[in-house]
Amino acid sequence: WLAEGSHTDETLKESIKELYDAGYGGIEFVTLTSEAEYLDDETYGWGSPEWIHDSKLIISECAKYGMSVSMTGGTYWATANLPNITPDMQEASQELGYKTQELLGTEGTNTSYSGALPLCDLPEDSTQRTLVSVVAAKVESWGTVSEESEESTEGAETAEETEAAEEAAKTVINTDSLTVVPDENITDNGDGTWNVDFTAEDDGDYILFAFYQYGTSESYAASHTGKNYTINYFDPVGANALISYWDENVLTEDVQEIIDQIDECSLYMDSLELATMGPDSTKQLWCTDMLEEFSSRRGYDLEKYLPLMIRETPDGIEGMGTNLTYVFDNTETDEIDVTDLRNDFFQTETELYQENCLDVLADWLHSKNMKLRAEPSYGKTFEVTQTVSSLDYLETESFEFAGEIDSYRNFSGAAHIFDKRLSSETGASIATNYLWNSGYYRQLMYAQYASGIQKTVTHGYSSEYGPEESVAWPGYEGMTTVIAERFNKRQPSYVDSVDVNTHLSRIQKVLEQGEPQVDIAMLRTDYYLNNLLTSVSSSGVYNNRLHQNEAYYWQDMELQNAGYTYEYFSPYLLTDEAVDMSDGMINSDGVAYKAVIVMQDELPLESAYALLEGAQNGLPIVFVNNVVEDVNNDHVMKVNTTAGSTTGSNDGNDEELAEVVAQIKECENVRTIDSTEDAYETLMELGVTPRVEYEEPNAKILTNMRKDEDATYLYV
Repeated sequence: WLAEGSHTDETLKESIKELYDAGYGGIEFVTLTSEAEYLDDETYGWGSPEWIHDSKLIISECAKYGMSVSMTGGTYWATANLPNITPDMQEASQELGYKTQELLGTEGTNTSYSGALPLCDLPEDSTQRTLVSVVAAKVESWGTVSEESEESTEGAETAEETEAAEEAAKTVINTDSLTVVPDENITDNGDGTWNVDFTAEDDGDYILFAFYQYGTSESYAASHTGKNYTINYFDPVGANALISYWDENVLTEDVQEIIDQIDECSLYMDSLELATMGPDSTKQLWCTDMLEEFSSRRGYDLEKYLPLMIRETPDGIEGMGTNLTYVFDNTETDEIDVTDLRNDFFQTETELYQENCLDVLADWLHSKNMKLRAEPSYGKTFEVTQTVSSLDYLETESFEFAGEIDSYRNFSGAAHIFDKRLSSETGASIATNYLWNSGYYRQLMYAQYASGIQKTVTHGYSSEYGPEESVAWPGYEGMTTVIAERFNKRQPSYVDSVDVNTHLSRIQKVLEQGEPQVDIAMLRTDYYLNNLLTSVSSSGVYNNRLHQNEAYYWQDMELQNAGYTYEYFSPYLLTDEAVDMSDGMINSDGVAYKAVIVMQDELPLESAYALLEGAQNGLPIVFVNNVVEDVNNDHVMKVNTTAGSTTGSNDGNDEELAEVVAQIKECENVRTIDSTEDAYETLMELGVTPRVEYEEPNAKILTNMRKDEDATYLYV
């Protein structure tokens, strides 16, 4: 993390040499937000001539030592961002805000409203709003007064009572009454305001929802213009704006000449901390053609259901790891399943993020002799495994996932399907500088290697040089006193760095040989992967579930304790051209899964057809009913009932899915069981044994196997 303005060419060279001498193979550098208050932004901020000079120098020094180099997609690490866009531009991140007009009915008179639409308040730097839609909803019951709801919630003694109290506090709208107010009933006044004429079909109470698109105003320092604004991740104009800026200002001809000499240069996209910022936000990110994209991809219209998408759960870091809840409750309807509606929206978000951001950036980077490395999807309502195919290097982290092998399985499955390098940002924690020794961090890394992670990216490094105002004993910390740890020469264990890094490099070299060999593929889709296990991480990973012989998703430990290796990925991946199930395995010439477990109720129809073909080709498949998954820090469980019983979408294909699943279950190599406890015996019955089998159950050993042409490697 560069404290720009505190360095000279000589101190940058000294710091890179220090890391090289300690045995590190590469450097990822980012401009610090936390030191921006001490900077002359115009001179030293991200994008300034001084920053461009320093970036070129770092790349050049890495090339000299044969080290890899990574640059973040803007200042700070949370988003890709630019100094030359504003929130009012479509190139900048957009969100959907709303405002309501409550209409109380009068008996015998159709409820109506004619007048100005209420305007949502905008975030600090946004000045323009665009009307997206006006939706009318009949009110079944008004929510209780907030003070009353708070009192009833505080008085609740059980989780069920708390949930009931929270639901009682919400206004309930009639789902079947949701209606888009036609354009001819809306008048654009030409001054950023609109009028509406609305008449209901009856005399009931109604709410008019006015939905607006505007820029999020999400911004970061240090920037030579004062602020860098986050790009639009859903519209290709965002990624293309980044490309244009970098081509013109960062990857200049002389810089490109140096990059062409480096074996590995990458753009790094850290964990997604995209945030909606408006005070009247639905807490949903947006783009101009979102409604059209949803309709074309999902086969039905989202517009009239927008009131059901208004999130109660905070957005950004505050909401990570929590159970998603929504502001308005709704009545049951035969028209749609509301859970599937929201999942359909998340699936659309996932596809837009992949196609309009990751794919665009990857194609450009490859033309620059660079790679795209990313911690994709988590932190937002994007499915994490589907986007992996767009990356060159996939990264997870020890901090937000607390060194949990069961969390890492959500990354390793896709990494192995698509044959991508899997790395982990390792060592970060909260306010724990100099707390743990080398043995602790090596144990953390060893467990990561067992989970399929091949590369360690230590987090992080602080040079000696920073603003005097933020230096404290034993030296400048760089990442603030909050974000730990420090892998620099002030660490007592630094004297062992060369030996330790040489040792770790040998392990990592082995873990990139040949192909991974994993026993079981478990199909699970997760649109809001829990990535905020930081309290566990900061208290020490020996407190995590791995060390207690427990898990989050597949919670029965018998398979792991018998030696089976397994990992998760979305069933959507089964339809990808990278997947082959022609000879009784998945990708027999690669990861070579020996069996598939269907553990969730949701199974897309096209994925079921792919499974049918696999089953007919001899692939062992086990449908496991009643799987319970611990999916968030609120411990609101995902309770599955009948594996593969719904497409999980409002696509109307559940009946056809049932027919396909019935055909799958007719195959002699397919079983259905009602408990995870029966999985071990069932797999044994199918002849699916662990590649590394323990003579007796063992909760202390993890293995990772890789197979090359002339050798099989086993990491234990």
